[in-house]
Amino acid sequence: FSGSPLSLLPSPPFKFQVGRKISPDGWVLVDGQCLILKVLSEWNFEVLGRTLTRANVEALDEYMRRCKLGPWRAAPAIQAFVLASRGDVAALVEWEQRKGSAAEKLSKLQEIQRVRQGKRRGGKAAAPPETSEASFQLHRLLQQQQQQKQQQQQQ
Repeated sequence: FSGSPLSLLPSPPFKFQVGRKISPDGWVLVDGQCLILKVLSEWNFEVLGRTLTRANVEALDEYMRRCKLGPWRAAPAIQAFVLASRGDVAALVEWEQRKGSAAEKLSKLQEIQRVRQGKRRGGKAAAPPETSEASFQLHRLLQQQQQQKQQQQQQ
């Protein structure tokens, strides 16, 4: 989902049940945080050719809670959407905020992963020209942290 190697994830991968048609053992390891952010921001519950089930949603929400990867959960967003579809204006605002928050976090996560992948290739990860100022500052912060680590290792 993220295009980033699982070894670069800050948390264990999510074990996503896909069925034996896709994988011999019925499971695929994925970036769970990226998965939930994509689902929420795009509001698309089709994942790897199948629709997320209630069990998938519960497992993903539990994974996010257990790994402390932020407040993004599918079940509350689905509930807000259902209430909004019945005319609840407050629920509509909540659903839109959840969706927007997920999209913003997904964008930041993708930028961090681009930087990490660039460093893994051995080069300095330059920020893409279309990167926003906030993303560029994040990129600089990551570079500074890497330099500090290198200096500490040299001492």
